[in-house]
Amino acid sequence: QFTPIKIYANTSQALYITLTTPELRYSNGNLGVGKVYRNDDVIEVKEGVGIGAFPFGKYFYPRNWNGVILYEIGTSSDAVTTQEIVTARPSNFPSKLPSKPPNHATTACAPVSSKTSFRPATGTVSAVVPNSAAIIGTSYTGNNGSYGTCFDIATKKNPIVVQGINIHVQTNNLVLVEVYTRVDTHVGFENMKAAWTRIVHSNVRGRGRFRPTKIPPSHMVAVYIPANSTQGFYITITTPDLRYTNI
Repeated sequence: QFTPIKIYANTSQALYITLTTPELRYSNGNLGVGKVYRNDDVIEVKEGVGIGAFPFGKYFYPRNWNGVILYEIGTSSDAVTTQEIVTARPSNFPSKLPSKPPNHATTACAPVSSKTSFRPATGTVSAVVPNSAAIIGTSYTGNNGSYGTCFDIATKKNPIVVQGINIHVQTNNLVLVEVYTRVDTHVGFENMKAAWTRIVHSNVRGRGRFRPTKIPPSHMVAVYIPANSTQGFYITITTPDLRYTNI
């Protein structure tokens, strides 16, 4: 599990990666600590040091970290687009995914009943357009349910930023909630793990049947949706307590 780090424009952020065994690989540097050795149009990666013990110890310099950084470009409302930067000599198996995929054995969006393919979500989505805020909600009938649900949001003439989501669960216990998103519809991508980007990984206290369970906005990466476009969402929890509604 990785907690996202917000780095503001025109600032520097130091990172330290360590293992309990001497298996971490890096490269010898030749420019000097603090000198740029990899960059793109958005960020720069600078030469650093190698550490000779866990968790801290003697250090060696200059050394170049090997690996991949997955980052998201923020806007004034923290909406993001996903990018990646790869070091000159990456390790053998850098992750190509921005987050862990759903780990349920069943189909990501599989309904409990096989009579229809999909179920509409029950919950609330809060979004903003320039100089305004809005909320759109659904029924909390919740006459069906399982581990997860997929749905699309389609914008009209205005772009929006989705900043919060409420869900419907049938438990008052803590639940681990994950929310994924993708540009364009979810249809046809329900079993393609690599097609989704995770924007929520949070333990949330359920509020039970017929009541909204709020995902704290601080636990969610806001999602920008341009005008006249579609964005797919997938909400899942680790128990079959998520509620949705039959058509």
